[in-house]
Amino acid sequence: MPDIWVERIYSQNLYPLMQRSVTSLSNSVPFAVFDLLFVSILMAFVVVVTRILRTSEQVGRFRRARLIVSRTSVVISLTYIIFLLAWGLNYRRVPLREKLDFDASRVTPQTLESLAVVAADELNALYPIASEQGWPPLSALPDNLGPAFQITQRTLGSESTVIVGRPKHSILTTYFNWSAIDGMLNPLSLEVLVNDNILPFERSSVIAHEWAHLAGYADESEASFVGWLTCLQGSISSQYSGWLMIYAHVSRQLPRESLARIRSSLSEGPREHLKAITFRLNRSIPNIRLVSRRVYDRFLKANRVKDGIESYDGVVTLVIGTRFEANWLPIVM
Repeated sequence: MPDIWVERIYSQNLYPLMQRSVTSLSNSVPFAVFDLLFVSILMAFVVVVTRILRTSEQVGRFRRARLIVSRTSVVISLTYIIFLLAWGLNYRRVPLREKLDFDASRVTPQTLESLAVVAADELNALYPIASEQGWPPLSALPDNLGPAFQITQRTLGSESTVIVGRPKHSILTTYFNWSAIDGMLNPLSLEVLVNDNILPFERSSVIAHEWAHLAGYADESEASFVGWLTCLQGSISSQYSGWLMIYAHVSRQLPRESLARIRSSLSEGPREHLKAITFRLNRSIPNIRLVSRRVYDRFLKANRVKDGIESYDGVVTLVIGTRFEANWLPIVM
């Protein structure tokens, strides 16, 4: 299926229409619909397996095992088809870099270091104001950051914008902590789930990233790019959160000497915040975090994200390779 068909028919028309209805419904309930779906599917699976295991002894063990595998495969296949129709086809849309004034040749060691310097300068300038104003709670972000998200969608040329999802906590919070997951989009009920242990200064960038997924930007680098643009259109605290995210990504790609020099230019506030994020992530369980990353890496590659889990850091390439107007407004082709 040509990506331009997916873009014009699904991502720009059918999906936004469906998203506004589905997300409005999931926003109207106080709990995570994902939790209800997860528990219901798990219970149904247990019931089916139990019934198969209790079948007549005339049915051998191999026959029972084959029934369990075949019925599980059918359910997984149907779920994947629903996933594609509800959200997953966005993996097959036109890449964001083809819509922007993007040139990969702009990405050099020098421009990489320049972005790190800009991020450090922005953090130093924004920190005193953001810390004085305080960090908005999750419940306030739809009103606080939602308008900026609408502006960003229109800036990127969306013909039909989506609505924001109400951030919710899930019964999977413990798993999120064990595997160092900040948040996720439930692609079936189109709602945003958030790890309730993310730090106050992370909230805006995490929520904006998940909202970008909600808008159909399936690739992780694109979601981070759209989330960053959204933060820059928001309040001072959101701008700070966005630059903190970009600094974290770009710092992983800098040579050790350059990173040490730029890190020394950070004021105490941003340095402490980066340490706090690292400490939170390090409280995860290494084996669970590793398995979770490997599973998600295979999932992304199966859905045509060739860089897999490494696509998270691809936001740096998007930022450096894109040409901007004033106030970090990207130029759209």
